[in-house]
Amino acid sequence: SDATGNSTSALAVVRVPHDLGEGPEPVRVGVEPAAAPGMAHLYWNAVTGAQGYDVISGDVGNLKVDGGHITLGAVRVLARLTTASSWTEGAAGPVSERGKASFYLIGYRDGHGASGYGTESVPLPREPTSCDGGCPP
Repeated sequence: SDATGNSTSALAVVRVPHDLGEGPEPVRVGVEPAAAPGMAHLYWNAVTGAQGYDVISGDVGNLKVDGGHITLGAVRVLARLTTASSWTEGAAGPVSERGKASFYLIGYRDGHGASGYGTESVPLPREPTSCDGGCPP
């Protein structure tokens, strides 16, 4: 916002070509701007054997390494056990405060349980401290 009270929101997409989508990661996530200003559209590949996907979001400022895991802080659960391979923030969804950034993570559930929000390239598990409505398994 500026000194006269005018304000706007925006969504910035940061693409980091880690392995160009051809690595060992079972879930490859993409993000792009949604129709509503400042909102995101997430999409991911289908994982063989997945029964559904859990989508969470949190504040990047809350991320920290804590012993043998990464603490995500309090997160919002955006989707639980969805069978879709995409999710879009609605126009009424929360927008990050100015100067703050959000992260999005997707885990899947299959016959062996929950995958968690980890990745083979960063072996530390990611663990929310709390989730609105309870954390997915």
